[in-house]
Amino acid sequence: MTISELKKDAKVKLAGVYPRLFGMFLAYSLIAFVLTSISTFVETTFQNDILTLVILLVFIAIDLLLVFGTTKITLKAVRNEDFKMLDFLLEAFRNVKPVWATSFKLFLRLFLPMFILILSISVFVTLTLLYGLSYLPELFTLSSDIDLTGLPTPSMSVIIVSGVISLIAGIFYVIINLNYATYNFVLTDNIELSSKEVLDNTKTLMKGNKGKYFLIGLSFLHYVILIGIAYVLTFIFNPSASIVVMYTLSSLLTPYMTATQIGFYEELVEESKITK
Repeated sequence: MTISELKKDAKVKLAGVYPRLFGMFLAYSLIAFVLTSISTFVETTFQNDILTLVILLVFIAIDLLLVFGTTKITLKAVRNEDFKMLDFLLEAFRNVKPVWATSFKLFLRLFLPMFILILSISVFVTLTLLYGLSYLPELFTLSSDIDLTGLPTPSMSVIIVSGVISLIAGIFYVIINLNYATYNFVLTDNIELSSKEVLDNTKTLMKGNKGKYFLIGLSFLHYVILIGIAYVLTFIFNPSASIVVMYTLSSLLTPYMTATQIGFYEELVEESKITK
């Protein structure tokens, strides 16, 4: 199916279940907001980097489970199976070991391209700041007691090269990441498989289909931009309400986007069966 056909099919399958899915993603957003608030509170109150890192890792681990839970329930909804709005919490903590094992294995596979991307961006930003410091020192004055003028000044050609390398590293990371874009769907349908088998199967499914999945994401870009505009406008007039607006609008969009991605995934599964 074309992307427009996938999106139309998603709308049809969401008919009658969309309010419950909206409530589910809103509940997920509320939990995510609470976890983020706790992390911020711990960081500002105790000012302990190790404690903050531990809390952050714990919350990331919890979030991975919650995302799996919402994925499982959305799959049920699209397949016309019965579900309740808060069933995602049960599904989240029913499969802790396979979710964490697969997520960790995925992290290991993405670590090198992610490290290269972060390193290349850091180098580009540092070189750009050094260049700006040499020509506009007043914009980079940290303190009257600190003299930064003695630092080396990179040439523009070096900055351009580092920028190109950063761009290539970013494209490389996106391509590698797209290999595993549907891993949560594969894991949900094959919870008995090992984490390696889940990721290998996902990579096989996505072979030759990464571009279409990327375009599916781009097809929702205008909605994301509108959500961003709504957030900014609300923040200008009422900062405290901006978070509510962003989470609410995101929860309205996510079922539609996820259902479209599920349609794409199920199409790939059917094609792989035909090929076999």
